Amino acid sequence: MESLVAHSSIPFKHVYTSDMFQSFKPNPKVYLGAAEEMGVRPEECGARGRASQRFERCQSVRILCNIY
Repeated sequence: MESLVAHSSIPFKHVYTSDMFQSFKPNPKVYLGAAEEMGVRPEECGARGRASQRFERCQSVRILCNIY
């Protein structure tokens, strides 16, 4: 992830990985942990992905999710 941030044109402010939360997406623990680390409520967050399962997990913890 550090290489992605270093060589990306996207201005990342924070990078969180699933290993920080001892879980993997689409487990809601990852999304909730990232929200907590940033000091925001889940309903103030958004996620983007291709898997419908991710949408269902985000929705279950009130995180807006855009499926593309």
